[in-house]
Parts: sequence; C-alpha cells; structure tokens
Amino acid sequence: MTTGALAARPDAGAIEHALVMGDLSRLTPDQRLSYYNQICQSLDLNPLTKPFAYITLNGKLVLYALKDCTEQLRSKRGVSVTIAAREVVEDCYIVTARASLPAPVGTAQPGRQDESIGAVSIGGLKGEARANAMMKAETKAKRRVTLSICGLGMLDETEVETIPTAGYVVEPQSPMPIPAQLKDANDRAFAGTLSDEGPHLGVDLPPGTVLIVRVDTKDTKNKNVRQSVLTIQGGPDWPANQTTVSTINPKFAALAEQCCQDRTPVFLTTTQKGSWWNVATLDIAAEIAATRVQHEHSEPVDVDSIPF
Repeated sequence: MTTGALAARPDAGAIEHALVMGDLSRLTPDQRLSYYNQICQSLDLNPLTKPFAYITLNGKLVLYALKDCTEQLRSKRGVSVTIAAREVVEDCYIVTARASLPAPVGTAQPGRQDESIGAVSIGGLKGEARANAMMKAETKAKRRVTLSICGLGMLDETEVETIPTAGYVVEPQSPMPIPAQLKDANDRAFAGTLSDEGPHLGVDLPPGTVLIVRVDTKDTKNKNVRQSVLTIQGGPDWPANQTTVSTINPKFAALAEQCCQDRTPVFLTTTQKGSWWNVATLDIAAEIAATRVQHEHSEPVDVDSIPF
C-alpha cells in the first residue's frame, strides 16, 4: 500500500502514525476512507458489505472485524473450520475451533492448520441465556481462528464486546461511497444499509429503529437473575438520555445479544424506573416490516367471504 494513495497531499506524520502505530485517528475522513477501501482490496473483501468498523481502543482509533469479514474470508480462501473440543472450566465454557486451508496446488503437503479458543462466562446462567452464551463461545472460536489462519492480527467483534475500555465510533459516513447507479430512488430502496446519509455506525436506520451496539451482563442480588445493560445508538428522534437501557428478561437479553452481533436494527420501547430505563418491548425491525407488508397485501374480508 502506498501512502500517496491515501491523500493527494498526505500528512507524513499522520500516515506514519496509521501504518506504524496502527492509529487512524490522525487521518482525515477521506484518508480513512481510502485506507479502509485499500484494506478491503488487499484482502479481496467487498467493502459494500461493511466487513470492518472503527473502535477506540487504548487511545487509538483502529479497525475491527465484523461478521461479514470472517464469512467472506472463509468463502474466498477455502477455510474449513471444525470444532475440536468443548469443555467447561469452572464458570467458563470453552470451545476450541480448528481451521485448515486447502493443500497447495501440485504438492502432497497438507494445507496449513490453526486453532483458537472462544470462551464465555456461564456462571449463573440458565435455560436460553445459557444456551445463547454457549453458542456465542462457538461463534467467537470460529471467527478468531479464521482471522488467525488468514494472517489478520485484528480483533473480532465478539472480542471487542468483552473489552470494557473499548469505545464504539459513530462515523458520519458509510465506509464506502454509494455507486452512482444506486443514487436512483428506486435502486436506493434495495441499497439498505448502504446509505451515505446514515449517521449511526454507517447504517441508514429505518424510521423509529435503533441499533444495539453493546450488551453488558452483570449479576444482581438475586443469584438467579442477571441484568443486561444495552448501549443504544438511535436516530435523531431517539431520546438523548436513553443511550443505555437495561433488562432482566432473559428473552430480551438473548435477542439483544444476537441483534448486537448481527448489527440488526430493532424497534425498542422503554419504561422508566427511578433513574433507569428498562426495556418494555424489543422486536427485530425486519420482522415487523415483513408483517406489515403481509397485512398490506392481504385480501380484504367482506361479508360474502365469511363462512357462517
């Protein structure tokens, strides 16, 4: 990668800070956009699917890998992943994932292999909450070993969620500009999260929806009850005093974890109890929209259609 491609008149100090120190904070938005796209190009990733996102870690602005990054890497490089072991050590559920690459063409040597673990705390969890935590450990193991075998020394989003000092960065623009052909109103309806006007994590949120960008779970005085605190990124209409909401409902907590991991917009309503805002309802936006469309296209009912 040449520094000249990052900007017409690059700041040598900022470029050095990005390439050597790994801190992108000194780059201009245009330079970060160019850097992002060149990273995607070097890895043969589609930047329109948003394989990476920004996060502030130890005072540095860095990229971390999202689900689309590891999915594309496995597909394009022929990475095979198997689960080598599952075990419970004290209160931790640990999954070991083994990855392998195809054998080099024209040789009898086997492809390179690698292993990584994914670990989560399951102490005090029961039922669906415990099941979701165990699935998260498997997901974490698979993604970590994929990044490792592909030679990427960056964090995966499942690791970022467990770092309390990490700060999600809200970018004013999508990582990649929308191609001109998508500017047409009809095409933009299919562009989904590719809008260059979306102010939150590069996502154009449907009206009335929010993103859950982090879920932190902690114990309560009742050993059978755990509280999940959701960090919210909403649109301009979302109340500024509700950037964090909480729930002790394990179904809401499990759904929030999944939506956070997949960056899925949700419809969220809250109720206030003291200084806390609690989750009242939580629904996946796409499912609600599909139900509305189904209702809009259903046949009207008249008197003659009633069979009695």
